[in-house]
Amino acid sequence: MYQIKSFEGKAQDIDLKQGIITSYWSTFDVIDSDNDIIERTAFNKTISERGPKGSNRIMFLWQHNPTMPLGKPMELYTDSKGLIGVTKIVDTSYGADALKLYESGVINEHSIGFNVIKESYDEQRKANRIQEVKLWEGSAVTWGANEFTPVISGKSELTDRSKAVEYYDTLCKAFYSGTFTDDTFHILEAQKKHIETLLSASLDAKSEPAQSTPTVDVQAEQLKQLFQQFELNETLRRYQNG
Repeated sequence: MYQIKSFEGKAQDIDLKQGIITSYWSTFDVIDSDNDIIERTAFNKTISERGPKGSNRIMFLWQHNPTMPLGKPMELYTDSKGLIGVTKIVDTSYGADALKLYESGVINEHSIGFNVIKESYDEQRKANRIQEVKLWEGSAVTWGANEFTPVISGKSELTDRSKAVEYYDTLCKAFYSGTFTDDTFHILEAQKKHIETLLSASLDAKSEPAQSTPTVDVQAEQLKQLFQQFELNETLRRYQNG
C-alpha cells in the first residue's frame, strides 16, 4: 500500500543561485502520528537500488503531484537524524515558486511517498517499526501548519500558539512580497484561511479565568493586525495584477 508521511523541518541549505535545495525528507526513531517508527536502515536498500547511483527512479515533487516534478535528487543519503535529499530544482514556474517559498520560510515541511516492505511491532514502545521501504518520492509541501491543529485548536500552551502566529506572519510577508504564480497564491490563500480558523477558535476557547491573561489579550490584538495586514496585501496584489 502506498503511504505518505510528513516531516516538519526547514531546508538545511538553500542555494538560490544554483537552485539547489538540501533538506530532510524524513526522520528516524521517532513515533509519528500514525504510531510508526522509521528505522535508520529502512532506506538503505531503496537508495542503493532506486537512488541517484542506482536506477535513478526517485523523484522530488511539488505537493505530491506526479505531474509537477521539482527534479530528481542528485544526492540521497542518511545521517543519524534522518533521510536527506539534495535536489537541483527544475526551471519551471512552479519550480521558481518553490524556491521563493523556501526562501521566505513558507515551506517548512517535507513528505515521502513509499511502500512498506518490512515491518514489525515494538512491544516495548507500543509502536510499529518500519524496517524497510520502497521509496517513490519526496515532496516539498506548504501544509506544515496542519501540524498546529492538535496544539492550537483547544486550550493549548501559548508557546504553541505563538509558533502558529509566527508562521502566519511569514505567510503574510510572502504573500505581499512574493511574485508567485496564481496557483501558488491560491495555495497560500487556502493555508492562510486554515490557520485563521484554528487561531480564532483557539483564542475563543480562552474563556476560563485561568486562561485569561494579558498575554492572550496582546496575542489577540497581534492576530487582528496580522489578519488585517493579510487582507490588505491580498487587495494590493489583486489591484497590481489588474
